[in-house]
Amino acid sequence: MSEDKRISQLIERFANNTCSEAEIEEIIHLIQSNKVSESHIDVERILKSLKRPEILDDDRAEKIYNKIIKSTNFNKVHKRTTKIFSKNTIEILAYAAVFVGIISLAILNNYFPFINSDPSLNSLISEENVTLELTNGEVEVINQNANLIANKEGEVIGEIKNNTLIYNAQVSKVDSLIEYNTINVPYGKKFELSLADGTRVKMNAGTSLKFPTNFSNGKSRVVYLQGEAFFNVSKDKDHPFIVKTENMDVEVLGTEFNVSAYDNDLQTAVFLVEGSVELTKEDKAVAPVLLVPGQLGSIYHDRKVISVEKGISNIYTSWMDGKLILRNVKFNELLKKLERRFNVSIENKNNQLGDEIFNANFGDESIEMVFKYLKEIQEINYEIEGDKIVIK
Repeated sequence: MSEDKRISQLIERFANNTCSEAEIEEIIHLIQSNKVSESHIDVERILKSLKRPEILDDDRAEKIYNKIIKSTNFNKVHKRTTKIFSKNTIEILAYAAVFVGIISLAILNNYFPFINSDPSLNSLISEENVTLELTNGEVEVINQNANLIANKEGEVIGEIKNNTLIYNAQVSKVDSLIEYNTINVPYGKKFELSLADGTRVKMNAGTSLKFPTNFSNGKSRVVYLQGEAFFNVSKDKDHPFIVKTENMDVEVLGTEFNVSAYDNDLQTAVFLVEGSVELTKEDKAVAPVLLVPGQLGSIYHDRKVISVEKGISNIYTSWMDGKLILRNVKFNELLKKLERRFNVSIENKNNQLGDEIFNANFGDESIEMVFKYLKEIQEINYEIEGDKIVIK
């Protein structure tokens, strides 16, 4: 049997979830060797062979189809499948796009994360997946499967276990050896990271964290946050742990606290659960503030003072349990939180509603149920079209 025919058969078997472990390993090797091409993906034959094809409504089918063909790498496939299925519905076109995309990108990345992808596909990948940006600029997809992670020298620096990226405990004696990686968590997702010093970081949707792959002797432990994260810092009195955000720095020795520092929010806020933290501005334009457990320290981006007040823990940490608890939140701020949580786009055309104050508790409700609730209590008129919501 020729290699091309063998590859085509493996892809067909993979689409039907009938590959053995050995055959999956063979597919991995073929992909890593760049031996799988568009010519090996017979869309029509794959569609006919599927035992239980997914039923898609027209709207979802068209979105998946358009998303796949946006990549220039799939232009030829787009033309070919359009010709083959020119008399069929958009749903069949979506099947074609889905299986071309899934077999050559999505499923393979879900099964085998950290296989290098074509850079032109990075935007397609990062829209829906947690990604790791390495020091050399390479972007890798992360999922829940256990996998070893290596640096550019080929040294294993960590692994993925149970949706957590765990870095090896190691300390560099040479400053130049410290490398910074960045975790990017998209809207609609959460992720957990265990740093090389044992510090645990839980990241909320729409969050980026830049962190060292190891720590240098005699230096502070510094990370850079955009978004929201809960830190459980490993105690080390000789090496302070510093979380840098655009508007405020948080310095600790060993403690638990939540930091919310989204670019499009009006303020940066830190809630302290345990231990103590000091809040400062890098330019020293604001007097430093020391928090004790149960306090919330915050700074509005257009002001030069850090305010301190008593806070309620579950309001600031409930996101880790899949909840959204809102107290005295303006409607426009509520919409930002919903966009991050559900990975949707919300346009508010009702300007009078923007400054209304809301209190609410949400658990595992869908975005549709959330807006039904908002309509009941506030008589909000809205339309939902896929992942876009318009408030009239």
